Parts: sequence; structure tokens; C-alpha cells
Amino acid sequence: MVYINDLDIHQYFYKSYEALNLNRADSGYIEGQTFPEQLGEGYMKRLIIRQGLELVIADYCFWSNEITSYNGTEPLVELSYCVDGGGAIDILGKAAEIKVNQWQLWLMKDIEVSMEHTSNKHMTFVGLRMTETMFNQYMQVSPGEDKMSFANLLGYHQGYRLYEESISPAISTVIFQILQCTYEGPMKRIYLESKALELLCLSLQDCLIVSSASSISSVLRGNDLDKIKLAKQILQERMDCPPALLELSRLVGLNDYKLKVGFKEVYGTTVFGSLREMRLEKAKYYLELGMMNVSEVAYSVGYSNPSYFSEAFRKKYGVQPNLMLTRKCNNH
Repeated sequence: MVYINDLDIHQYFYKSYEALNLNRADSGYIEGQTFPEQLGEGYMKRLIIRQGLELVIADYCFWSNEITSYNGTEPLVELSYCVDGGGAIDILGKAAEIKVNQWQLWLMKDIEVSMEHTSNKHMTFVGLRMTETMFNQYMQVSPGEDKMSFANLLGYHQGYRLYEESISPAISTVIFQILQCTYEGPMKRIYLESKALELLCLSLQDCLIVSSASSISSVLRGNDLDKIKLAKQILQERMDCPPALLELSRLVGLNDYKLKVGFKEVYGTTVFGSLREMRLEKAKYYLELGMMNVSEVAYSVGYSNPSYFSEAFRKKYGVQPNLMLTRKCNNH
């Protein structure tokens, strides 16, 4: 068991290193740990963005079933994005699951957490970890305003509060950029810091700000917010062939008026305005991968006319998609 009771959250990384007997593999300001051959393969890396906020990148596999455990008393905020693998978690005796293509926001205090790692199961994730103080500084709307503070959000929940969301195309793009960063030296640090803060912004906007705003002078009642979120998830999963508005309304159990008004209230755009943004974000992700040509990318995200796609892409990103693809090819 790894026991964490230090005021400095950055000690988590070192405690993991000690408990698992990992090998140090630092690279300048990015601290690294590699797995010894008898334990598994892969690595964990950590970049301290600033005191109280760090970015963790992990890609590993255990040869045998393993359980890693943490026990701590200090308040902690953690955002974890599962790219591959997943696993079962026990937190204060309650079961939770880490799933591929989902991310989780954990608000924790006085916790006991253990995670089961299945043998030969590859695990890739990106994480952001911060102190209560850092979280409160980011979430304070104005001096004295603490509605979105750690304490208020944790509320009556005993020990922890968990938010779960699907990884959106926008968040997926940032995660990919973090994992595939090609910068070196000081530019790498600047780039990763900027992407970590962008990831934090997108995530808290989706998870906390949207939910909070929907409760003020809202047309939504009961579990309507969950249905609006489900509608967006369906659009994400079926962007290449999306349902019509009436079908989408039926799928989530809302009438089309409430879906249209509620969607605009929660996300600040129309249903199909959101679909357009998701398509273009996913297209940018595919172009950065460099595995398909422009027409293939256009068709894969639901555009039947590559020329129309190219124009929409140029308006959003200020560059033609074929030029972005050319840059990617030139970098290799």
C-alpha cells in the first residue's frame, strides 16, 4: 500500500516510485519512471505545471494481477482520462470503474482508494492532479465567491465526489496533442503546460460550469439535464450519420422543443451547431494523425461533400485541411 499523508500532492509520484520499485528515467524537468522487467513494461511521467498542479502521463502493463492502494487525508482534486485499458476501483468500500474513452473528476478528502490491474492489460491515461487551494483559485468567480469551491462541491458527500463524462472530440484532440508532443527543450514544457490548462478548461466547462448554469432560470426539470447530455453523446457517437432532430428527441425522451431550447441553454449553441463543431474537431484530430487524405477525413466525420468540408474547416481553423495534412507529412 502507498500511504500518502503529505501536504505536498507532488509526493504521490515519488511514493508510487518507491512502492512499485520503479526505475527513475527523468528527462530534464519531466520526471519519469519505467517499470522493471520483472514487474511489467511501460512508464509514468510527471510535469509539475506549477506548485499545486501537475500533469501525469502513463502507458504501462503489469505482467501479473496487481493492486495499487492509496490512503490519505489531504484534500485532492484529480482528473483522469482513460485512453486505453481501464480497471476497477474501490474507494471507501464503494466500487467504481475506469472506462476507455471516459474521463473522471474526483474531489477527495480522507480517502482510501485501491485499483485492480489485470495482467497483460495495457493501460494508457493522462491525468491532472491539484490541491484544494489551486482548484479554488481557478474556480473563484469573484473575491468572496465560493459557490464552485472544493468544499461546496464536495458538500455532504462522505470523503469524495465523482463526476464522469465521455471524452469529447475537443478533449480527445488535446489528449492526442499531449501524447504526441514533438517539441523539445523549453518549448516542450511551454507546450505541455498550455495543453494541460486547455484540458482543464474544457473539462471543468463540460462537467461543472454547464451543470451549474443549467440550474439557473432553466427550462429543464428533473433528469432533463442528463437527457441533454445523452443527446450530445449520441451525436458524438453517430456524427458520421446522425439522427434527425425528431429521432434524437425520441431517443433521449424529450420533445423536440425542450431538446432545442435545453441544448442551447446548456451548451450555448444549437443541436446541429454542436454537431458541426464536433465534426470539425474530430476532423482536425484525424488530420493530425496523418492516416487519411482530406476526402477520407470528410466522409469519416459525416460530410458528403469534401469541398464543403474544406470551406467549413478553413472558416473554423484559418487553414485549409490539405495544408494541415501537408505539415504533418513534412514533420515526418
